[in-house]
Formats: sequence, structure tokens, C-alpha cells
Amino acid sequence: MKLFILSVVSLFTVGCWCAPTTEEACLLACPFIWMPVCGDNGVTYSNTCTMESLTCMQNIQVEITHDGACDTIPQQF
Repeated sequence: MKLFILSVVSLFTVGCWCAPTTEEACLLACPFIWMPVCGDNGVTYSNTCTMESLTCMQNIQVEITHDGACDTIPQQF
């Protein structure tokens, strides 16, 4: 029994000695709600959560310019 308690305490102590991470964890699960926002990079995102998640994973900063889809200029060939 003493060995069991010592093992549990040791595991808890080792788990607490992990160095804290300074990296922000990116949110990966966003709702499937269509509330488009336009980023200052000209990209339309399905909602604010999706924009924040994707830009976090790409490690870029994007601000919302307006609600709704971005105005796009058709490419001319």
C-alpha cells in the first residue's frame, strides 16, 4: 500500500514538473454556422471562429474588415 501511494505521488509530482508552454494552442473545433466575415487579407471566412482558428494555425494576424463576404474583383484573363 505504501508503494502504491508513493507511486501515485511520484507520478503527480513528475506531471507537475512539466515546463509550461508559451505557445498558444489553436482552437480546432468551430461551429458550422454561416456568418461570413471578411479579413483584411481579402479572404472570406465562414465565421469569426474559423478565421481565428485558421490564422492561428498559419501563425498570421488577420483583422475583420467587415461582416459578410469580401468584395472580390473578377480575374481577367
